[in-house]
Amino acid sequence: MINWITKWVLTAYAQPNNAGLSVGAGIGMSKLAGLINKVISIVEGLQVYILGIAGLIMVLMLVFGGIQYITGQAEAGKKTITATIVGGIIVGLATAIINLAISLIQ
Repeated sequence: MINWITKWVLTAYAQPNNAGLSVGAGIGMSKLAGLINKVISIVEGLQVYILGIAGLIMVLMLVFGGIQYITGQAEAGKKTITATIVGGIIVGLATAIINLAISLIQ
């Protein structure tokens, strides 16, 4: 009895192709490449808008820090200008990392 169960469990039987599947019925590399290209184009488009907004905010913050510095709030103005420059460096590094990732994917 155990011999029959072992033989029945361990034997692989070929199944007919009832599902209509054939070789190459998966997602395919061309569809995957198209999806990757769409994601990259979306990221690049968002990057342009985000950089524009970040640049505008940086200019406004530099002007605000300069006004603070001129009107007698020198320490607050220095802190605002320093924070703006650090933020600009962070945005620049993030842009470089995104561009590096995109170039490695393509």
